[in-house]
Amino acid sequence: HRIGRTGRNGSTGQAISLVAQDEAKLLRQIVRLLDKDMDIRDVPGFEPQTPIRWGNSAPGKAEVPGGDRSPRKHARRPHAEAPRHAH
Repeated sequence: HRIGRTGRNGSTGQAISLVAQDEAKLLRQIVRLLDKDMDIRDVPGFEPQTPIRWGNSAPGKAEVPGGDRSPRKHARRPHAEAPRHAH
């Protein structure tokens, strides 16, 4: 699985991530970082033992409690290009 490889050259794609209950905090951080609504579903047979609380959002939509949707006050670091390997 390679994160961020869902679309190339202007194509669109869909990313699916499986998250265990003990990773819910990480999922909240991802939702906050991406600043996008995400369709979150339980996999039948793998429902969490205790419900994950997402605030006042509708079921299936993640809304990070206390999430600030305003533009970030700090600049992001530019991504470095990956080293190219000779084939």
